Amino acid sequence: MLILTVFVPLLLATLLTHRCKLVDAQDPNSVFALPFEPINFTTSDGLLLDGWFVPQRDADRTIIICHGAGANKGNFVWFVGALAHHGYNLLSFDFRAHGSSEGRTTTFGILEKLDVRAAVDWVKQERPQQARTIVVLGSSLGAMAAALAAADDERIDAVVLDSPFVGPYELAMHHARRVPLLGPLFVDLVLAAISVETGTDFFSPSAERAVAQIGRRPVMVIHGDADFVMPPSHARRLYEAASGPRRLWFGPGSHSNIITTDPENYANHLFTFLNRYLGPPEKP
Repeated sequence: MLILTVFVPLLLATLLTHRCKLVDAQDPNSVFALPFEPINFTTSDGLLLDGWFVPQRDADRTIIICHGAGANKGNFVWFVGALAHHGYNLLSFDFRAHGSSEGRTTTFGILEKLDVRAAVDWVKQERPQQARTIVVLGSSLGAMAAALAAADDERIDAVVLDSPFVGPYELAMHHARRVPLLGPLFVDLVLAAISVETGTDFFSPSAERAVAQIGRRPVMVIHGDADFVMPPSHARRLYEAASGPRRLWFGPGSHSNIITTDPENYANHLFTFLNRYLGPPEKP
């Protein structure tokens, strides 16, 4: 019983928050012949993050692409290919504890919101003429981080949440309820252990509350019709929480993979929404 209530939660907490880093195996130039600039920037808590800036001719807007847990910007290069040539510059980076960025602890969006804000800082300071409008597109962990960052940072003009979840606690409880009584109890033990290990609170963060705080800025929510990791009810809740222009699209594909299932359709839905509420780019 001691093993079940103490050592197993501690082991799971360590495995979930300390993952092996995957190295970029591809980049925008090797896959799509897109020129890019290697960049790095530092978060407010002192971590150096690694990224790419993919400029588009005469574009004064930038989409910041935020990957999911256990991935990196190389895995998410397919977003760069699908979103290029639509009048937006692209900035893709590795979250803390992922890819080529510093750090060993991931918090599923809670501290990663600082990484998103650091990316906004970089493009606003280093490429101000190319970042008059900023859109943050996050998938899974990246969606949580994007929502939390946008709630605190009005420089983010629009948010796109792909394969999102409402919060760590709600997501864990959704899956744990398949095991009556013991499942929810085990969730509490694991999340308590994660909170202690990471120095964060895994019980209270809410993307739903963050979206409500975004106000009148556009919010698009995307969910895969074959996604068994994130429940579709979470996407609907985030959509309902938005008080400004909003769109909910259930596209074809599994978790975080609509972009690879149907990239052209993905881009069409995305830019139709953005161009409607942010106005079309001057020179797409």
